[in-house]
Amino acid sequence: MHIGQRTATLLIAAVAVLGLTGCSPEPDPYFALRMTDGKPTLLIAECALTRIDYISIWEHGRTGASGTASPEWQVDSPLRPIPSTTIKTSAVDAPAQVTLLEVPPGWFTQKDTLRELRDGTEYYLSGGLANVGSLSFTLAQLNALAPGDVLTSFRKKQVVTEQTWREKACS
Repeated sequence: MHIGQRTATLLIAAVAVLGLTGCSPEPDPYFALRMTDGKPTLLIAECALTRIDYISIWEHGRTGASGTASPEWQVDSPLRPIPSTTIKTSAVDAPAQVTLLEVPPGWFTQKDTLRELRDGTEYYLSGGLANVGSLSFTLAQLNALAPGDVLTSFRKKQVVTEQTWREKACS
């Protein structure tokens, strides 16, 4: 192997090892879930309210009838153009909390094939510009939460107090 090729190979290997050792930044846990009055509720970190322009939830690993896409519910913020560009941005900040499967005020329904959440099913929740927030969950996980606790993703999916989540979500 030529010296230049060997150096390039070693450099690529070093970058791959660094990527596998966790040197990349931890994603911020912009989303948390809890039950509010018996309904699954999404909490959005204050620092992310301007970055969330859609919220989507679908059944994980399931396809619909005849191989169609898995049942999904998605709501979007209305968009407005940025002056002197073709780029559009959210015209309305995300609300601080959203009851799942209910359209937030000022937003609109994009997809509505998921009409109810069922026990024994895993769901995947995502949202925001470039998918800044995501979390998987089951109803059993949400129902098992103690008052004041939320399900979120600090490095991995976990249960923490809502206060802890709020303190660490955007730090």
